[in-house]
Amino acid sequence: MAVTPADVAVTLGRPAPADGTPEFAQWSLWISYAERAIVRRAERLCIDPDTLDADDVAMVVREAVAAKVRNPDGIKRTDVAIDDGRISKDYTAGTGQVTILPEWWAILFPGAESGAFSVRPGFEPDRVACWDWS
Repeated sequence: MAVTPADVAVTLGRPAPADGTPEFAQWSLWISYAERAIVRRAERLCIDPDTLDADDVAMVVREAVAAKVRNPDGIKRTDVAIDDGRISKDYTAGTGQVTILPEWWAILFPGAESGAFSVRPGFEPDRVACWDWS
């Protein structure tokens, strides 16, 4: 399933930008960034990107782009003061990039990456790379 700006708009609960507008082009670009990040991670893990669950990929792309739309500049804190009133909003992360959270990577690649170090007993040859040596 290819993600579209309309899909991201549904995730955000707002109308989709009109086709041909700068906002539509921006959302489309961010979708391509998220998809490319997933393909690159799959290649690094020696996994064929075409074997990933399409619904999981679509969900992660939608959520990553929706997060970017909500906070496009990566602002970590905003303050608005009017007279005696003040409103502050803190964001948990502010990279300014399309970011795929660790829990989303875990959905796409369950068990492929863990922070733990493990040793496998046995004498199997090491896997050096993904490419075919022939």
